[in-house]
Parts: sequence; structure tokens; C-alpha cells
Amino acid sequence: MAADPEVLRGATVSIPEDGEPGGMGGTLEVVNVVLSNAISFSSLLVAIASWRNSRPRPPRVEVERDGVVVPLEAEGE
Repeated sequence: MAADPEVLRGATVSIPEDGEPGGMGGTLEVVNVVLSNAISFSSLLVAIASWRNSRPRPPRVEVERDGVVVPLEAEGE
């Protein structure tokens, strides 16, 4: 589903100024977003590394086009 260009043109991001009621303040909110996403990203990297280390050998991949099959195998890391 494609995004509506009118919606994309009118989208804005605003960070509440420090001292606004109900907000942590712009600086703390940015720090919160960066840290929470960094932690999630590092968890993803650990999961991918664990998955790769659990596989004894790289998977074999075959590419086929017009009846011609070409096997691809990884060597080394």
C-alpha cells in the first residue's frame, strides 16, 4: 500500500520544549528514543550472531533462470 503524497508533504515532527507540562523535555525525550532503539538494535545483532554461530555450515543457495541452475556456496566468513 503506497503512502499518500499529501500526508507525507504535511507531516511534521515536533519536540516539546523544556518545561512544558506533561513532557520530559526535548533533550530527555531524544535521549530516551536513541537509547531504547540502540538497545533494541543491539539485541537484534546478538540474535543474528547467535543464529549464525548455531549453524554448522553455510546454507547452500541455488539460483535458477531459464532452466540453468547455479549453486552458490559461501567460503570463509
